[in-house]
Amino acid sequence: MVEIIDSRVKNHGNREVSVGHCVKAMIINGLGFTTRVLYLTPNFFKDKPIDLLVGQGITAESLNKDSLSSALDALYEYGLSKLFMKGFLIKCLTFLKPQLILLSCLERVQFER
Repeated sequence: MVEIIDSRVKNHGNREVSVGHCVKAMIINGLGFTTRVLYLTPNFFKDKPIDLLVGQGITAESLNKDSLSSALDALYEYGLSKLFMKGFLIKCLTFLKPQLILLSCLERVQFER
């Protein structure tokens, strides 16, 4: 997921944390504290193994409201629907392609009998 986002969404300025890693951190934060506001994200990660969960070299302090909100702005500028269609949907279809080919072959074998 991080690679898909970072390959499409521009990281403006000298970001300490990429947009993809910010999204990953927000998703993990949402799984832990669903009713907490964005600026409390560093508090959630301060006692967690952040390098394993989000990425190497990222600290809880670097996941502040400025980096997360600018990541959300970058996602909005790119377009979430476009990101889904060009990124995740294509990746899913690429992953499913061998299974779809196999199903197609199995259907042909059944009809030929």
